[in-house]
Amino acid sequence: IGFNPHCALAYSNRAMAYLKLKQYGRAELDCNCALDFDGSHIKSLVRRGTARNALGRHKAAYCDFAAVHELDPTNKLAVQEMRKTKDMIKSAVRKAPKVEIIPKIINVNVSADENSMCVAENRDKIESV
Repeated sequence: IGFNPHCALAYSNRAMAYLKLKQYGRAELDCNCALDFDGSHIKSLVRRGTARNALGRHKAAYCDFAAVHELDPTNKLAVQEMRKTKDMIKSAVRKAPKVEIIPKIINVNVSADENSMCVAENRDKIESV
């Protein structure tokens, strides 16, 4: 990288070293650099997908593996990683805490004076931020 900073292969190889050291954020950054120079570099896409999976960014990882599959439909690793990533997404959704989307309305009968007081309090809070 010091001799030729525009070489996608060098960034991709360093990304692999970062993956082995479990420095996934750095690996993703190096893959991004490699893909800036060569957007169809398959190894960089696979390595970035691997790093993203390790970082919990499963949907982005799936997109990387799908791009590999689109570039090279015979790539067995891409198909295998897509399947594994899809399972990780399903598992993450199952483990996610269930939250209530619609909040419960506690007091519906609020007088006009109380309502204007609440609006004024909220405005003061917003302006102080």
